[in-house]
Amino acid sequence: MLAGYQPCLRCRPDSAPYSYAWQGVNTTVHRTMRLLRQNKALNIQAIATKLGITARYFRQLFQQYLGLSPKQFQLFDQVLFAKKRLHESNLSI
Repeated sequence: MLAGYQPCLRCRPDSAPYSYAWQGVNTTVHRTMRLLRQNKALNIQAIATKLGITARYFRQLFQQYLGLSPKQFQLFDQVLFAKKRLHESNLSI
């Protein structure tokens, strides 16, 4: 751009294969899953605001792509983490 060149609009280098722009909504779903795993203290509204989407759309994405609500996903993830810890440790329950 500095030399007067502009990116080709036909090949769209900003949405190259496997880039975030190319993956579309899947990127948002993966980011929400990561944020739910990392930030146990944040509620659904705070995460949705952080992603720039509404809480309603946030819930719709989860239902459409995972078949779960965000809260069900958090609980499921916590159970899987606890199960993993039990299998990895030698301690009794």
